[in-house]
Order: sequence, then structure tokens, then C-alpha cells
Amino acid sequence: MGNARFLPLRRTVAGRTAAALPTLCAAVLLMLETSIAAGDVGTLGQGIAAYDGGDYPLAFEILDDLALDGNPAALAKAGRMLELGQGTEKNLDQALRYYREGAVRGDSDAQASLARMHLTGTGVPRNEDQGLRWMRRAAEQGNSDAIVQMATIFLDGQGVAQDTQRGMSLLEVAAEHGNADARERLSAIAFDGGNPTARARALAWFEKAAAAGDANAQAQLGYIHATGQGSTRDPARAHFWYTKAAEQGHTDAQAILGYQFQSGLGTRKNLGQARRWYEKAAAKEQPLAQTNLGVMYEKGQGVAQDPGKARQWYQKAADNGFAPAQNNLGRLLLSGLSGVTDKVEAIAWFESAAEQGLPAAQSSLGYAYQSGDGVEQDYATALRWYQRAARQGDAQAAASARALEPLVK
Repeated sequence: MGNARFLPLRRTVAGRTAAALPTLCAAVLLMLETSIAAGDVGTLGQGIAAYDGGDYPLAFEILDDLALDGNPAALAKAGRMLELGQGTEKNLDQALRYYREGAVRGDSDAQASLARMHLTGTGVPRNEDQGLRWMRRAAEQGNSDAIVQMATIFLDGQGVAQDTQRGMSLLEVAAEHGNADARERLSAIAFDGGNPTARARALAWFEKAAAAGDANAQAQLGYIHATGQGSTRDPARAHFWYTKAAEQGHTDAQAILGYQFQSGLGTRKNLGQARRWYEKAAAKEQPLAQTNLGVMYEKGQGVAQDPGKARQWYQKAADNGFAPAQNNLGRLLLSGLSGVTDKVEAIAWFESAAEQGLPAAQSSLGYAYQSGDGVEQDYATALRWYQRAARQGDAQAAASARALEPLVK
């Protein structure tokens, strides 16, 4: 397909054309417009399906065609593709034209995008008045992304008088509609404690949502009480909310609940319950649960000691990119304690975990290079790894580095 076409839009179904025609013709055109709009739904769906499937050229061809016919949703979506250069050449001028036309025709996504361009000065001179006007229009239609933007504007005083109460009210509305950005902003507010009024409202919102059965809010409250960020540290209260969330199938809460039972944090130590919750979460590929199941099997905690099963659980979590599991797997493979020895693979797992910043893995690599176990002996490299671990507070690595320094010229 060639370069994207510019507005003006086709006039065969536009209301502005009908206004200049006799009443009968206008009525016929209105009927045609309704019929075409109804027929467009499938085509719009095809365009969205192509986009979701990653076929951006086809998606843009479909959506651009609809946009030129004046379809408001297509104007917003094609405008976004023009802005990002997806399936077509990047063209901010035309993206702006599409957003403006879609906004005038009442599409809230187009209104929010037009507002964003004005507020940030993307493709147009920065204009806070225009930006705020269009963002309000989108928010008034219930566009949750626009509501979050308006909340941020009021909370931060961007071009308007700062209004914490109004900003928090808007965030709460968006969060209640499941907007992930709103929930994330509420979490940040609850933790940072910078604005006591906003923090109190954020905590109150999580309490209300958790009491109403929202599993994500319950897990968030568990974290708040477990860490003391934004509230007084209360392990027992954290256990209560993690249990509520875990019982609803919240995977991360199940893993943390398992840890609480394993360690006796906020509840009585119960290795049977720890294993039960770890297994539920591990079945859904939760890496902390997989790793801690491995620890239970390696040490024989609540289960028969079985280094082979420990290695299998470490492997699952390591494959999911979890650094502690990668280090544990490397340790077993290097030592052969699980019945399998593979020093080359062990070093590779140490390196993967060390590059993620795990001090234990950095120290493991330091020891491997110092001793020549699995790699060629290299004191200088060993020292570098020990020092990296020491900088993160690993006291044993710091002692090893001091002992090694005289041997490195």
C-alpha cells in the first residue's frame, strides 16, 4: 500500500454533506450512514484483530480505509499507528488530523490522544488549555486512561491548581474500573508517604476494595502490612490479607503465604501448609514458589529429602528467569549433590544470576574463578566478582576479596 492519505474525509456519508441537501436526500443519506456504520463493525473488528495479531500493514490498511470514511474508533486507532509508525510511515501531522477528527466525532480514545499531544507538545505546539479541555471530554465519557491522566494533572498541579482530593477521587474511579495504571499510582501514593492526605486516601481505597473481595487489593494490603511501607508493619495483618487473596487464587499471594508458613512469619510455622500453598502457586509457574519447593526438597523440610526433586524445581524457576533459583541450580550442578554434574552449565547459571545482580551468585562465581572449579583459575576475575557482591553488602564476599587482593597484581 502507498503512503497514507490525508483528510478531508470522504463526503458520501458525512453529516455535513447531508446538511446542504434537500431534506429527502438528507434522510436517505442518514439511512445509508446508519447502514454503513452497522456494516463497518465487522471490518473494524478485522482491523483490530490484524493489529492484535501483529499484522500492522493489514491493520493499518483496514483502519485507514475506515478512518477516511469517518469511523471515529478507526480514526483513533489509525492515528495511533501513524503516530508510532506501525504498518505505515510515521506521520505526526496526519496522526494529529485523525485524532482531531475522531475527537470531534466523540471518540474518547481520540480525545485522550489529542489531549496528550497538546499537553506534551508532540507534533503540535504545547497547549495546556487545549490539552485539558480534550482530556476532560474523554474523562467525562468514562475513558479510564483519560481519568488517570486527569487525576495526575490535579495531583501534580500540571497547568491547574493542585487539588489532591479531586485527583484522588479520579484515581479511585479509574481503579474501580480495573485500570492498572490507577492501581499502580495508588500503590505508589500509599507507599511513599509524601502527601499524608493522599496516602490516607490510597490506603482507605485498598481497605475498601479488599473488604469487597478484590484479590489484587487484598494482596497489596498484605504487602503494605508485611513491609510497613505506608503503614505500621504488622506481619499478622499481612498474613490475614495474603490468605484472603490466596484463597481466591492470587498466585503471588499463594507463594508469599507459603513462605509465611515456612518461616513462621505472622503465623505459626507449618511446613505442610507451606508446601500446599507453594504447590498451588508453582503449578501456575510462580518462580518464588518453585524455588522454595526446591529448598524444601533439598533440605528435607516437611518432605523427604530429595536433591533430585530439588534440582527439578530449581530448573523450572531458573527457566523462568528467577535469579535465586539459577544460583541454587548452579550450586547443585557444580557439586553433583543431586546426582547430575555439569560444571559448564553451572557456571552459565551463576553468570545469569550474577548479571541480574544477585550477590550470592556473584560470590559463587568469585569462588569458582578463585578455585578453578568449572572455569580456568583467574584471581583477577574472582576478585571482580567478590567485589561486586561485597558492594551489595555480602560480608563473606568482602572478606574473600580482602584475602585475594594481595595475589592480584
